[in-house]
Amino acid sequence: PHESKNGSFDCNSWQGNWSMRTEDNIQIEGIMAFIDRDNIDTDQIIPTEYLKSIKKFGYEDYLFDGWRYLDEGKLGVSKTSRKLNNEFILNQPIFMTSKILLARDNFGCGSSREHAVWALRDFGIQVIIASSFGDIFYNNCFKNSLLPINLSRSVIDRLFQLSAQD
Repeated sequence: PHESKNGSFDCNSWQGNWSMRTEDNIQIEGIMAFIDRDNIDTDQIIPTEYLKSIKKFGYEDYLFDGWRYLDEGKLGVSKTSRKLNNEFILNQPIFMTSKILLARDNFGCGSSREHAVWALRDFGIQVIIASSFGDIFYNNCFKNSLLPINLSRSVIDRLFQLSAQD
């Protein structure tokens, strides 16, 4: 097991369930998806064309729009009407219900849109693990029941090494 100041986790198997326990003793279990990139900004998490809605829910179909789809999307068009990029991890059957997302440095950098957190939350992501976060994104996570966990680069590297083994 590895521990951080925000919680701890154990892995039974890489493509199996991960178990997260917060300091408040809340346990989150689920599949962990991984995006092996630094500097995933809020424009990549949810493009600006989807920010016209004033609703706080319903953004799951627009999460990582430029990576998840092969066609161009529009506000109000659901993923069932879009051409999926089957190579993208969140479109692969085992990861479609992921609750935990692993990334690298500076996740959520860029503009200060809260929509990025809403899109992750609406998709079902409950925990994001990275070695650093954009400051505003990090604070927006707590306001919207998304747990950002900051782990050292060496631990993040080890988690990605484990993912490469499967």
